[in-house]
Amino acid sequence: MAKRARIKTSASFSTIITLILIISTVIVFTVLLFLSYESMLNKASNNAKIAVSRNSMVIADSIHEALLSSDDPSMITDSDKYQMYNICKLVSQNFEGSIYLTTEDGYIIYDINPDEDYLIEMGKAISSNGDVVVTRFDEEKTFISCANNVQYTSLWVVCVSNLDKGQVVSEFNSVILYPAGIAVLFAIVLFVLAIQLTFSPVREMSKTISKVSEGDYSVRVDKKYTDKNNLRSVTSAGDIMTMAQTLNEMIDKLENQENDRQIFISSIAHDIRTPLTSINGFVTAIMDGTIPAENIDKYLELIKQEVNRIRVLVVSMTEASSLSHVDPDVMEVFPLNDVITDVVDNLEPQLREKNITCEVRLSDDPDAKECYGEAQQLCRVIVNILSNAIKFTPKDGKIIVSTMPNKEERNVEISIEDSGIGIPEEKRNRIFESFYKVDTSRTKEGFGLGLYICKQILAGHKQTIYVEEGKELNGAKFVFTFPMPPEDTWDLI
Repeated sequence: MAKRARIKTSASFSTIITLILIISTVIVFTVLLFLSYESMLNKASNNAKIAVSRNSMVIADSIHEALLSSDDPSMITDSDKYQMYNICKLVSQNFEGSIYLTTEDGYIIYDINPDEDYLIEMGKAISSNGDVVVTRFDEEKTFISCANNVQYTSLWVVCVSNLDKGQVVSEFNSVILYPAGIAVLFAIVLFVLAIQLTFSPVREMSKTISKVSEGDYSVRVDKKYTDKNNLRSVTSAGDIMTMAQTLNEMIDKLENQENDRQIFISSIAHDIRTPLTSINGFVTAIMDGTIPAENIDKYLELIKQEVNRIRVLVVSMTEASSLSHVDPDVMEVFPLNDVITDVVDNLEPQLREKNITCEVRLSDDPDAKECYGEAQQLCRVIVNILSNAIKFTPKDGKIIVSTMPNKEERNVEISIEDSGIGIPEEKRNRIFESFYKVDTSRTKEGFGLGLYICKQILAGHKQTIYVEEGKELNGAKFVFTFPMPPEDTWDLI
């Protein structure tokens, strides 16, 4: 039920987000369309105002000039009336509306394209004395008129136009609304598709995580969400693709650790069962008198050895989880060259047993001679790595220990290379994991914690360790770093 609830919640969240974004997009487009319509309507209104004002002025000026050129400007002859009519007729060809030539008292001399609805606008226009008059009757009728007086006469030229909102709406629909509607619909489809493609890998990862939480480590995020060459992954954000890849890598590690844990449990059960069986047998024999009194001390010593074996195992398991935290109070400056020399000397018996030559190449740089940290634990790293090299180096082999300062990173690089068979490349990233063994058949050669402990100690000192193929001896080459002493001597106080 919990799993279904999580998936349902994720799907609901995706749907809600999609709906919110779609609604927001529609609202924004609606507002933009409304503003576009208002802008187009205002533009049409301004054009109509300009038209009636300009045309009435042009006609009035033209009639005035015509009267001035006549023989008797004070008298309007039939020839003048005919000329005035032609002027009005000529201007009307480029004007959508009515043109009236009238006297001040409202007597119409000429009218071009007359309209009864415009007659009432004539008086308003004449009384406005040249200003544009806008009269709005309803949603469909808005009259725009302007009157100009013919100078030195009682004649008025009145131009009246009706702002055709139907034409504005038709133009708005064909130019803006329909194309915008199609664009919005297409954008919403693409938007929903993009949202679905974006949330698809998230849902896939959610399902994968749910199965992993139930203990199924065989599941993985589909490759179509992690492969950059897959068309489906192209639609996913780079961060989501990286997250999916990281999730798969994490599951790989969990699966590997689970497999290693099972191997480790089998190994640890064997390592504990054997000494416990011996201890139980010895104690039982002592208690029932099977072992003579003079031999009891001998068997008590054997019991003690078996108990020590169990103790070493328990200590190795418990300390591995705490080595990554270093106590600042135990940090100190120590001579690295002396530590390496002492470790090699202490391991001389193991080297001599397999006739292994150990060549030590210590840097002469003063910065490489001293390091800073918990000396005992860092010394343990060298011991573990060198012991491991001795273990996997064949008889009559060779080991090289060298140091090199890295002044930019403020650390000393230490490398231990052997002439063994090396470590396969596909296993190099895993050898530092807890309980991992390169050869799982070697159940009696440790618990798979040695290299993990080394990595934890170095991590506590903010240092690194890795393994590569040795170029000189062609075996395994472990490279790790120790920190140099702080440059500021006050940091040591």
